[in-house]
Amino acid sequence: MEENPLESANEECDAESLKGSKDKLSKAFLICIAYSATIGGTTSLTGTGATMVLKGVTEELYGEEAGITFANWIYFMLPMTILSIFMCWILLQYFFLGRRCCLWVRDCRCCTQESDEGKAVRELIQREYSALGDVSFAEMGVFIHFVGLIALWLFRRPAFIPTFEGWSQIFLIPNYIDDATTAMVIALSLTFFPSKMPWFIRRIFGKVDKDDKARPVEPLLTWESLQRRLPWHIVLLIGGGFALAKGCEESGLSGWLGDLFSALSGIPQWLIVFILSTTLCMFTEITSNVTTATIFLPICASLSEGLCMNPLYLMIAATIACTNAFMLPAANPPTTIVFAYGTVSIPDLVKAGMFQNVVGVTLINILVNTMGTAVYDVLKFPSWASNDACVANATVIAD
Repeated sequence: MEENPLESANEECDAESLKGSKDKLSKAFLICIAYSATIGGTTSLTGTGATMVLKGVTEELYGEEAGITFANWIYFMLPMTILSIFMCWILLQYFFLGRRCCLWVRDCRCCTQESDEGKAVRELIQREYSALGDVSFAEMGVFIHFVGLIALWLFRRPAFIPTFEGWSQIFLIPNYIDDATTAMVIALSLTFFPSKMPWFIRRIFGKVDKDDKARPVEPLLTWESLQRRLPWHIVLLIGGGFALAKGCEESGLSGWLGDLFSALSGIPQWLIVFILSTTLCMFTEITSNVTTATIFLPICASLSEGLCMNPLYLMIAATIACTNAFMLPAANPPTTIVFAYGTVSIPDLVKAGMFQNVVGVTLINILVNTMGTAVYDVLKFPSWASNDACVANATVIAD
């Protein structure tokens, strides 16, 4: 009698064959959280410290003519983020869930029947969700400020809308308004916005009792909370990066490095990007991504000028490579937090992170040569980056 393939699949899905799957699933979930937070953070300029360093260093060296804005960075990074998340999902399933029958046989018993533990988890999630209650006035206030911040960032100077110059044009000197101005305005507003519905608003909606009187209300953001929770180390690291970039320029180190790196002019530009991204991806496994970006971005700017390359070509690739670290706990904060729980071991991170690093480096090199050309025109040397070192290098090449 011919064996039924569904019965064979069901035998493979019994409790014995799935022994230890809970631990593997827990590891997959934890690593998934760390990796997705790291990958998703690069989508916006404020998502990671490295992208903030990139924004600050480019403005310090070249001004706003470099053209990196909140809106075009999202447009530039979104394809890579989607592809990276998809590849991360495939890799984590392969390494921690294996080729389970649920992936191939839809009528398998382990797919169609929910276990008692699964039902208990579902009930727990539903119970915790119900305990959240309605959205509070403070939560709605924070959400409004968040949406307002994103909108102000996007439409300050929206290059994606040619007929609209942006809301910053209403000021006498629009160049004085930048992304930091918007952030400070929203932060200041949080210190005034009440955390509870004011008495006069409650009175309008008929929510005032007879004994209810007007009282002072604590704001959404207090100074004590701000100074306790603000990541001052990020501020100091980014500020140090600006100082390092300016010091390299004023001391002549940038010009010296440009002359030194001019010997690499015979190497194809795409190969330089590949070597740089691979090197930084491995280097940042043992150092902070913000620290790595702070050190190497000014050097990348000098290297680009010495080779008459668009500085954004190398600086963008270097920035993404600094955040593309998944193998070790020290690589980035999300991985450190997940490792601290004790469930995920270093071999687990190395096993999944090694292949995710390869995927990341591959996507970086594809991204900067495709979307980088479309958004930032990275294959052409811009006028805002011209300097004596580049002019001298161009003269030597012409001769």
